[in-house]
Amino acid sequence: MAVDGVDIGTFDELKRIIAKHPGKTLHLKVFRDNRYVDVEVAAEETVERREFDIVDRVGAIGIQPSAPAAVVGIPDPGSPAFRAGSGPST
Repeated sequence: MAVDGVDIGTFDELKRIIAKHPGKTLHLKVFRDNRYVDVEVAAEETVERREFDIVDRVGAIGIQPSAPAAVVGIPDPGSPAFRAGSGPST
């Protein structure tokens, strides 16, 4: 719903913001169990290799959109997002 107080509307926006903050802690507002929850997640620094031997260091938190709609899903229980309490309810 929001990253560091800035509302987001798409998964691509979320991914772009996280990528720009490798190694930083981000404050996310998520919708979980029919309520808004604030969580802190540290974006792990990952390496992306592109054409011409360009290497980018980008942030990642282990999430991906869930089909069919662009809804944030957390597929990896070992991810920073899951550890911060954004994981699925049990």
